Amino acid sequence: MKPAPPSSRYAVFGAGPHLVGVPASVVEEIFVLPAIHHSPGLPPHWRGVANVRGSALPALDLRICLGLVSASSDLEALLTLLRDREQDHRNWLSELEASVRERRKFTLATDPRKCKFGQWYYAFTACSRTCCSSSSRSGGRSRTSTARSGSRRSWAGGGA
Repeated sequence: MKPAPPSSRYAVFGAGPHLVGVPASVVEEIFVLPAIHHSPGLPPHWRGVANVRGSALPALDLRICLGLVSASSDLEALLTLLRDREQDHRNWLSELEASVRERRKFTLATDPRKCKFGQWYYAFTACSRTCCSSSSRSGGRSRTSTARSGSRRSWAGGGA
């Protein structure tokens, strides 16, 4: 592919914290990724194969190709974090209920910004890397592009 002139239009998409642009002239189409069929023994950057109008397209994880953590790993880390914070909150509530029931002093944090959940919640920003995966923005479905270079290519799971 030869370099495009500076005035060209680009298709821009996110891959982790990065924005990636390709000349729009090489993009055949952009679509919502259908179900991916996984096969054992594929390299880590291959998510599997997607059926697009009867053609099998390879679904690659652009994040892994760029040396980043995959979107699914990012999402799993977020889910683990949220489960841990939920359990912390449940433990806090149990202790509060016990102190009321037993008529004793409550000794845990009463400032919502001091408990583990509060610390995470009040530090969270929409641009936080752990929450900007493709799954959180598009219901787990990535958009893909197909290049016109003779062979169709698909990128999946590289969401921001």
